[in-house]
Amino acid sequence: MSSAASGGGSSPVPPHKGRLIALHGNGTSSGILKVQIATLQQHLSRAGYLLEFVDGTFTCEPSAIVKQYFPRGPFLHYAAKLNDKDQVTAESTPPGPISDLWRYENLERAATLVEEEILTRSSNVPVVGVVGFSQGANLAAYLVARASCGKGQFALQPAPSMGVLHGLGVAVLMSPIKFGWMLQPDIKSAFEAAPIDAAVAIVVVL
Repeated sequence: MSSAASGGGSSPVPPHKGRLIALHGNGTSSGILKVQIATLQQHLSRAGYLLEFVDGTFTCEPSAIVKQYFPRGPFLHYAAKLNDKDQVTAESTPPGPISDLWRYENLERAATLVEEEILTRSSNVPVVGVVGFSQGANLAAYLVARASCGKGQFALQPAPSMGVLHGLGVAVLMSPIKFGWMLQPDIKSAFEAAPIDAAVAIVVVL
């Protein structure tokens, strides 16, 4: 059934301006995220933006609160959390406690899998940004940071129209977990090249 169908009195659907990748939290799923951000999705749809929900590749245990409200699952994540002692060096560690900073295994691979999944979906509507919740917000931040350096399938590129860019230029981060991945030497090296001359909008919703 087409989601574009509407009854009498409904507002006309505007032309699609762009697609936003939507990433869920750790131990949840796209189905759960759709419930969590239903109001946001409605507002974005009215503004002409589509959400492209992408599930994590790996199964994991959900939190007690998630299981209470969504007992059936599936419960997924994009990348496993590293132990606090792993992938951190004295040189890369800032002053202060770091035990609550999240670092991930194979984060680059997780980002690539998300982009590859989007590429399998036929659409003429450009991908312009990413929305993420919790772990999905961390991955969203990484995807946009990578794109701003001209990397990945949706790297920011100048478009023919002056002042307009193609690619992941916007991130909406909902309840992000502290970005420990920025301490990982293998991840930091991906951003050693100078970013392209582009503006990236990041909105954090706590």
